[in-house]
Amino acid sequence: MVSVIIPIYNAEKFLKKCVSSVLEQSYKDFELILIDDGSADNSSVICNEFAEYDSRIVFIRQSNSGVSSARNCGLNTAKGEFIAFVDSDDYVEKDWLKMQIDVMSANNADVVVCGIKLDKEERKIFCPENSVCTKEELTAALQECGLLYPVFNKLYRRKCISNGFKTGMKFGEDLLFNLEYFRHIDKIAIVSQALYFYRKDNPMSATSNFGNNKCKDIIYLYKRTNEFCEKIGDENVRRRMQERFVGMHVWDYLGNLQRLAEIRGRTYRENYEYFKSALSFVEDKCFFRKGFNCLSGADKKIAAYFADKGFVNALLCFFKMKIFVKKLRLEIKKRIFRK
Repeated sequence: MVSVIIPIYNAEKFLKKCVSSVLEQSYKDFELILIDDGSADNSSVICNEFAEYDSRIVFIRQSNSGVSSARNCGLNTAKGEFIAFVDSDDYVEKDWLKMQIDVMSANNADVVVCGIKLDKEERKIFCPENSVCTKEELTAALQECGLLYPVFNKLYRRKCISNGFKTGMKFGEDLLFNLEYFRHIDKIAIVSQALYFYRKDNPMSATSNFGNNKCKDIIYLYKRTNEFCEKIGDENVRRRMQERFVGMHVWDYLGNLQRLAEIRGRTYRENYEYFKSALSFVEDKCFFRKGFNCLSGADKKIAAYFADKGFVNALLCFFKMKIFVKKLRLEIKKRIFRK
């Protein structure tokens, strides 16, 4: 049996489609665990209606504690041999479970990874049936195409989950969970089709938000990914993964600062003090320099250079200029369409 875990917070707009897509699976041997993490909208009402309709649903309400706490609650409740996660604003293909279970069984794998659809874009990896790839090589390939990071595109064996999700983080908890899981398994299997629909337009999504603690979370992730990579035996794979990770971490860090600079009503002095404080969180003096070498795009390299040198005013002014140019382009487009 598969235990499908859906953490829910203020998801009434998308929840019916999400839950229905799981209930309509061609593979029927599953339980669906819905955890309402203190929603203030009608999410709990919708969950109750579904629970009365289908006996496979386990519905739990808890006070708002965050997505990691909700997922851990689901893991503690789960009775299935396999674990799958779905975000409450997303939905899945009808054969999402069946195809992953079939591949899991056929390959005696410890985890199955499927592709993701993001609007018109698809992220997937093709693994030929008779190909020979080490776990390290396949992990690096998944990282390169963006499929390593989330938990919602994977089927896990419950017995291989040694730790749950780290609570208290606002960013990156999925990646930490996967690094811990991948560290202790032997075999990865791939479903090349994109079976999971990830919704990018939800303003409540955790990946859309930022906060004062996000920079600290990114630095914590940077340390953990370094530790993960140091244990990779293949030097070429280790180097490539380290470069991709540091590039991602540096741009996440700088992108968080840029979004902060976009907030209306904040004074220049407030932004300056926050930028100065945020840059001081970085213990590794080469963090931004490593990012400069790994980032693509002149704008990203300029931001990484200013951050590395500690040029707070230059970094803040650069982001303000980017924001101004972005608004100007939008205004020009609006005027063109009016004509």
